[in-house]
Amino acid sequence: MLLAVIIEVIYSPQLGVARGINIKNIGIYAVAIVVMATEVATKNINKKRIPGLRMLSFLFIYLCISIGINVMLNRSDITLFEQVKLLKNRFVEPVILYVLTILLIDDIKSAKSFLKIVVLVFTAINILSLVEITTHIPIFFTEEKLSQSMHPGVYAGRFVSGFGNPNQMAYLLCSLLPFMYFYYKYDQNKLVRMIFMTSIFFSCASILMAGSRGGLLTLLVVIVSVALVFKDYKPAMVILSFSFIFVALSLLFNNELLQSAFNRVALSFGEKADISSGRISIWSTLFAVFSDSFTHIFFGTGFETISGILYKKTHTYLPAHDLHLQVLVELGLLGLTLWLLMLRSVCRFLQGFNRSLFRSLTLIFFSVLLMGSMFSELIMITKYIAMVAGVAFSYLYHSIKLDDQGTASLSGWLKSSL
Repeated sequence: MLLAVIIEVIYSPQLGVARGINIKNIGIYAVAIVVMATEVATKNINKKRIPGLRMLSFLFIYLCISIGINVMLNRSDITLFEQVKLLKNRFVEPVILYVLTILLIDDIKSAKSFLKIVVLVFTAINILSLVEITTHIPIFFTEEKLSQSMHPGVYAGRFVSGFGNPNQMAYLLCSLLPFMYFYYKYDQNKLVRMIFMTSIFFSCASILMAGSRGGLLTLLVVIVSVALVFKDYKPAMVILSFSFIFVALSLLFNNELLQSAFNRVALSFGEKADISSGRISIWSTLFAVFSDSFTHIFFGTGFETISGILYKKTHTYLPAHDLHLQVLVELGLLGLTLWLLMLRSVCRFLQGFNRSLFRSLTLIFFSVLLMGSMFSELIMITKYIAMVAGVAFSYLYHSIKLDDQGTASLSGWLKSSL
């Protein structure tokens, strides 16, 4: 299932059987059918509770209604098929992956192993992509693509690895750093600990070469947060020292990616530069559209209408660069309420645990993503986020000690937290 999602991100191959049929779709839905059939057959499905699923279901219904209104009022620039496809890619499939991940994990050992695999796979993509760019040895892409002036792992002179967008890559790696350090510190295998320390260094290097101002700030926040959680400041100093040494050596040996990333950051603070890269103008325009009518305020402009709205204002297709504002503008106060209730149910789930180490790491994970979603789209990494969230919740769920009779009173407690 993880491999299917990764193949989609890196290659996006079409099998040619029918429109929309690809390896990713077959992988996800085949696993979904098998898992659901197994859970129903073993009667395990009623014993598991999934945080936020109720609110996600309501939000899905509301999105479908919004698409229907788009079609009836002709308020969207894209066809019904395209709207349904976007709903599938950006909402339905991430939710399916989130649910499947929780259903697939039955104990804390499985959760710990799966999280380890996920984190290692993501960092391996980064490392191999960096090696490919440096050596021009085909790993993910063909020699023909590698011979082009712009490598697929580079966007506008910024390193994106296999994730398609430098900002999204930076936020994803920042969110995973707490888990990397967790395995580095506590895994019993010395080789595994060394691999995770290497992953931490390469992730920091990737974030530096992404040229993401928000990513750099978030990296600093994560390093400090992890140091406070583990009450161990030596690794934080080591990571910061590595970052400074990497920057110095990269500039000395003319690392074009890092130079391009730093030039972008420096230009953002120039005299005539817009430090927000146009985001403030975009947000002002969207808020003006949102507040110009009663219908927009309460019900929104419609699912996936922001790009069309901004095109009419700026003659350029632009993203909102703020997920919460996008929800407010497209779905109105009603949609934003459902979104916030979903986040609240997740928070209540996390509050049910004692101040455990892993709960703190999970809070850092979600805080990073919430922070990132306020300044950048996270569309390209939504499926990854869904899978990591599912395994993190499973880890917490299975880490709770049941009473002497082994009763399932936990399920009732989880249900009440929804």
